[in-house]
Amino acid sequence: DDIKGNYLIPPYEDTLYNIDLLREAAKPTLFSDALTDPINMLADMSNGSLARVGAISQKAEGQGVGNQMVGNPNYGNWQTNSSGISFWQWYGMYRILGDVFDRVEYGSWSKRRKYSYYNDYGRTRYSSPKQIKTQSALETRTRQSYQRQGKQFTSPYASKKTGASGLSRSSYTPPKSRSSYSRASSYSNNSGSVRNSSSRTSRGVSRGK
Repeated sequence: DDIKGNYLIPPYEDTLYNIDLLREAAKPTLFSDALTDPINMLADMSNGSLARVGAISQKAEGQGVGNQMVGNPNYGNWQTNSSGISFWQWYGMYRILGDVFDRVEYGSWSKRRKYSYYNDYGRTRYSSPKQIKTQSALETRTRQSYQRQGKQFTSPYASKKTGASGLSRSSYTPPKSRSSYSRASSYSNNSGSVRNSSSRTSRGVSRGK
């Protein structure tokens, strides 16, 4: 949708950035790492019959079955009640998990969040800009609510949690920052290369590789 007649729709840097993220996220090593969360949830539910992969043991990490999946917008979302408190709501196809696991309140989860691949390594690569914006808005809203009540709030993304083990090198390498694409786009716009030539636009896209 972002490419029409070989021209990139503004903002160009966002298009290049998102193309690069998609290219990275599709790497077999990264995609395999991303699958460790549901695998480890099933391992925890098996009471030790199945082994965790890409993470330390459940015994070493402590209690919290299903915690790996909370916060991942592919499996559910945060619903805010009339009192302003947000709880994790599983999507319909995963609703049975809501019957198996304890109800999760955002502020409490945020403070005591356990390791998960999505929240600690994959969030940038496997979330849309809209999902990231929604997560940031919820974090800000909850922080302000806690401050009004004189309570301390800890961001769920303030630091990486311990628990990763044996992940691919790609997972430990953060994606390029959006600012690098912004500089490239600014240069192209100033030189007229993006706006005035379809062949030059094609070369502009290749810079995101």
